[in-house]
Amino acid sequence: KMSRALANERAQLAASGVIAKDSPATVRDAVTDFLDRARGRLRNRTVLTYERDLATFAAFLETAGVPRLEKLSPVHVVVFREEAASQRRGHIVSGGRRGERKTGEARRAPATVNRLLSSVKAFLMDARRHGRTPLLDRDAITDRLTRLREPRPRPVILRSAELRTLLEAALRHDRETFRVTRLEHDGLKLAGTTPRYDPIAPLVLTALLSGCRISELLTLRWENVHLVPPKSGEMI
Repeated sequence: KMSRALANERAQLAASGVIAKDSPATVRDAVTDFLDRARGRLRNRTVLTYERDLATFAAFLETAGVPRLEKLSPVHVVVFREEAASQRRGHIVSGGRRGERKTGEARRAPATVNRLLSSVKAFLMDARRHGRTPLLDRDAITDRLTRLREPRPRPVILRSAELRTLLEAALRHDRETFRVTRLEHDGLKLAGTTPRYDPIAPLVLTALLSGCRISELLTLRWENVHLVPPKSGEMI
């Protein structure tokens, strides 16, 4: 009865134009469709985060016997959140094969779990808007993907020497490069010129000089930056 009901509801949604008749057949197809549409409007880094996190979600649903989003129930979402919150932190095996990882004893950091939950929530909200999750409404998704509580460290006021040490550490971070990458190994780039990390020193320096919160810095746009102080009485 449930399968017939889902099929009827899917047909009605397709007929009304809420979803396309050829909407993704499996969870992985739905993930691929979501990522393809996200690439046109989101940063590459955000899309890569979605891709990694949603691969974890799709693998969980396959193990749980949920090949299609139409069969995804609130119970499945609850179980996924509980498993995500209880996962152990992995680390690279010293002296092992390339990329070999081992699960440790410590649990994953709340921030890491919350990033995963946010990615899944964005995906399910998008699927709901397209009529692909008849068993899930907005409240079912939001209530069952609540974020873990993250510890809030107390702010520490740094002295001049500590600020200098912080900036020097940020610059050392930005100078780190891979020993050799595939492009460098193939002779397409000079060996040791590929940065290992995204640069952080400009962000650290801007935070120290401006006093902005991190949320303000991450949303700052060039049109809001005034390098020349305004004249007396001039509106900003």
